[in-house]
Amino acid sequence: MISKKNNAELAALIVPLQFDQPLSGVVAFATRRGEAGNSAYSSFNCCPYVGDNPAHVSRCREALLQALGVDDSQLQTLRQVHSVRVVTADEASPAVEADAVVTNRLGEYVGVFTADCVPVLLVDPVAKIAAAAHAGWKGTLGGIVTHTVEKMTSLGADVRRIHVAFGPAICGGCYEVGQELIDRFANGGFPMERISTVNPTTRKPHLDLVEANVVLLERVGIATERICRSNICTRCAPDRYFSARALGVESGRVLTAIAIVR
Repeated sequence: MISKKNNAELAALIVPLQFDQPLSGVVAFATRRGEAGNSAYSSFNCCPYVGDNPAHVSRCREALLQALGVDDSQLQTLRQVHSVRVVTADEASPAVEADAVVTNRLGEYVGVFTADCVPVLLVDPVAKIAAAAHAGWKGTLGGIVTHTVEKMTSLGADVRRIHVAFGPAICGGCYEVGQELIDRFANGGFPMERISTVNPTTRKPHLDLVEANVVLLERVGIATERICRSNICTRCAPDRYFSARALGVESGRVLTAIAIVR
C-alpha cells in the first residue's frame, strides 16, 4: 500500500494539459517519469506491458487513481500495437489490442501510453464525448486520429465542436527518420513541406509527427484554432518524460488521459 505522503508526491507528477480554451468539466493530463535512478522505468510508470515489474506498475497505478480520486474501473487503457483500431471504453481493457479509446461516460478517464509517439486527446464538451489516441508513425500514416473522430461522431460528437490537445511527444527536430519513411508519407498524400525537414548538418531527413496529425485533424473538419500543441518534446527532456530514443524500447511510458467529470 502506498502511503499518503508518497501518493501526494506522485500526484505532483501529473501535468495538466491545456486546450485552446478552458473547457468546463474537462480534465486532461500527462504523467512524468519521476525519479530516474538507475532504472529505465523510473519511479512512476503505469504501463503494464513494457517489461517493468508488475508490482511496481500496480503501485504506480494505485497512486495515480488515488490522486485522481477514482477507482480502477474509471481509468481505461489498452495494449497498444501501432494499429488504427479504435474501441469504446466498454470494450477497453489492458489486454485489448487497440490504439484509441472513446468514452461517453462522465467521470471515466481514457488514456494512452507513449514514449516519443504522439498522444492525442479529443473532446466534444457539448456531447460529452472524449477520446485518447496513440499515433506513432504507423498509426499516423494509417490515420488513427481520423478513425477516432469517426468513432466519436458515430456516438454523437460534432467535428465543429471537437477540441484537441496533444501530449508530450518527440519533436520534428529530434525525430530523424530514413528516406523510405519520408517517401511513404509523401505517397500517402501528406504535405511534406509542412511535416518534414532536412537537418542542415547531418543532411538526414526529419519528420514532425505532431504536425502530420494536425493535418489529418484539419482534413476531417476540426478547426485549426481548436487544436492545441503541448510543445513538450520527450526526446529533449528525457529526465522528465520517457523517451524510447533516449532510454530504449524497454522503458516506462508517459500516460496521457482525459475525462469529462461533469
